[in-house]
Amino acid sequence: MSDFNLSLDLGYLTKNRTYTFFKPEWIIFAVYLSEKIGYWRYIKVFRHLENHPEHEYYPLFRLKK
Repeated sequence: MSDFNLSLDLGYLTKNRTYTFFKPEWIIFAVYLSEKIGYWRYIKVFRHLENHPEHEYYPLFRLKK
């Protein structure tokens, strides 16, 4: 920022900002849901490529037969 002759007072931001506290249970549940959804997406991709091998462009999900 000094290239533009500007300065920032970051101490002001940390003193005057209100923080949101999330219960640890909420964070754990959000991570759990994220993992479940991510895993579900891989299953959907695998099943799609299993039924339509012509769409495969990289052997990431290649079935061994």
